[in-house]
Amino acid sequence: VNFKPQLAVFQMGDNLPADKATEETLVAPYVELIQALRQNNPDVIVVVTSLWGGDSNRNALLKTVASRTGSIFVDLREIARDPANSAASEGNFANDGVNWHPGDRGMKAIAEEIWSQVSIAMCETK
Repeated sequence: VNFKPQLAVFQMGDNLPADKATEETLVAPYVELIQALRQNNPDVIVVVTSLWGGDSNRNALLKTVASRTGSIFVDLREIARDPANSAASEGNFANDGVNWHPGDRGMKAIAEEIWSQVSIAMCETK
């Protein structure tokens, strides 16, 4: 919380089992984290992303986090739907758990989408 970035991007929740995702287990701690970051840095731009491979319940909870904290919500689901964006498409890993994650192309697409949404939000606030 002492670090004062201009932009903070949070992508969390993929490893929380869907049946364990609730207001208490996901939203409240996530909101608390963002509030702690903003305590010493109220002007930080905060981005909350959807899950890479997540379900609608957890993504709805993540949208709630963004809404409650005045953060930008970036939906990654379209990027994740394209098999070319997964690590599996690059053929570098044998492990299915690793291959499930975004690959280089997916990470580039994520970065571009985040930057696009941050740019839009910054224009809207001017």
